[in-house]
Amino acid sequence: MHRSLKLAAMLAVFAVAGCSDSTDPDEPLMVDLQISADHIHALETDVTYTVLVTDSRNAVVSDFEVVRVEQQLAGTTSWRGLTLAAQAGGSYTGTHQFINPGDYSVRVVGKRPNQNAEAVIKELTTPLSAVHSHWNTGGYRVEFDITPGFPDELAANRAYTLKFHVLEQTAGTSGTRAPITGLTGVTIRCTEANGSFQDHAVTEADPGVYQAVHTYAAGGAVSARVSFTGTDQQPAEVMVPITLQ
Repeated sequence: MHRSLKLAAMLAVFAVAGCSDSTDPDEPLMVDLQISADHIHALETDVTYTVLVTDSRNAVVSDFEVVRVEQQLAGTTSWRGLTLAAQAGGSYTGTHQFINPGDYSVRVVGKRPNQNAEAVIKELTTPLSAVHSHWNTGGYRVEFDITPGFPDELAANRAYTLKFHVLEQTAGTSGTRAPITGLTGVTIRCTEANGSFQDHAVTEADPGVYQAVHTYAAGGAVSARVSFTGTDQQPAEVMVPITLQ
């Protein structure tokens, strides 16, 4: 079950305006960030951010020219931004999906009319984690990843490596699942937005990771599907929907 994460920090970097009547440029603001999900599957879970800024008298501050949530994947130096839209009542919201699994630093950036530049107005102290999208089929667990991904949006006319991790369905005592190597009958089918498709022979670059490279021709709703022979010697498959810019 998803629960809202409510986080607030006192900030003293913005003048108070909008619905607030304060004229003190040093008055601290409270930034409340709510996140709609705390268990996130990459390329599957819609994550909505809601930001509400108030002053010391609990008056809503709603005159921001820019409010943006930014994320940085652990091990990288870039930030991926999601600009939030102003809502009735003074909050700012936006929804997106994480592209790749991993741990993400999250911060909120804002700019008000009397500011010369954008500034960080909130930063989470605990990373936000996304896990692989995963399915159980054919007696195995299948996880998916796509590269390159973060920090760019997925788009047409780029060569992507589509990776399907095939693992034991049940985790061992250590909590990990052993990779399934040497699967037979493995193919990856990439379907374009117009319904045309291309089947790819796969390589097993790492143990249990079956992958192929594909360039989608146009943006929109596309997919990647892996097919293989399951433990019962019957065909099994997983289809992953992907949205391209």
